[in-house]
Amino acid sequence: MFKKIKSYFIYRQIIKQNLPTLTSRYKLRYDPFYGRLWTVYNLPAENHEIARKYGYRYLDEQVRKYIDSLQDYFWNIGLGELISIRKIDALDTVNVLIVFRFRYHWWKVFLYFILALLILIVSGAIITGLAKLLMLLIGLIF
Repeated sequence: MFKKIKSYFIYRQIIKQNLPTLTSRYKLRYDPFYGRLWTVYNLPAENHEIARKYGYRYLDEQVRKYIDSLQDYFWNIGLGELISIRKIDALDTVNVLIVFRFRYHWWKVFLYFILALLILIVSGAIITGLAKLLMLLIGLIF
């Protein structure tokens, strides 16, 4: 369990370290709140005629080549085992939405739940301690 939680922090660290390359070379955008990478793959203008002739088969082939090159890069930087494709959605005949996310997504949700619970417990303890201190000070004054 703790290994998967630790791997989430490693996942975020690797993305932050390689974000300039991911944004410039692969045109990926990073959403730090959800911890996901996403892009809209646009078929080059010179290939639009070929896409109209062959339809989605050609677009699928081009997207697969893009994802393969991206996954090779992910393996090189250490994200290969930590990232997975969340969604591939054709927006039209030449644009495809591709979303990557942390592979163990439910462990991330569990981690955030535990962190929120710990924050509530600690803040409750601090408030209780401050209330007792205030009562003690009031007792000393009167």
